Amino acid sequence: MRKIDYYTPELRKIRSEALKKQWKDKEFSKRVSKGVSISNHKRKGETRNTNIFGINNPNYIDGRTKKWKQTRKKIFERDNYTCQICNKRGNIYLNCHHIIHHKLCDNIYDLKNLITLCKDCHRYISNIEFTDKYNDYKDKFLKIIRKED
Repeated sequence: MRKIDYYTPELRKIRSEALKKQWKDKEFSKRVSKGVSISNHKRKGETRNTNIFGINNPNYIDGRTKKWKQTRKKIFERDNYTCQICNKRGNIYLNCHHIIHHKLCDNIYDLKNLITLCKDCHRYISNIEFTDKYNDYKDKFLKIIRKED
């Protein structure tokens, strides 16, 4: 199949001249050099906020991050830094999983609703979470937590 050249020399010249005019506009060149799309921000009338960490993040809620880190550490210690499905331990990335989905439970920091999983098991569990298969795992998790109490 033959490749079609949409940018003929005439079109390239016209486009080049249009871009040169655009770059002469100081506002355009300032915004592009900052990495901000001129069309999005002019339309919305917003400026770019690059400081979005911690308290400045719009999703920040009264120290929730700190409290979650503390809760997560308690769960890992309770489960002895071991995945509760495959029993992997050691140099692996662990996740703290809500047995009952965090949007469906009242208290996201409830230690009886959290369990330690490795990255691979957590990905698997998250994919089957709202299927019938998940009920078997949910029962297993709840039994593990009841034993520890």
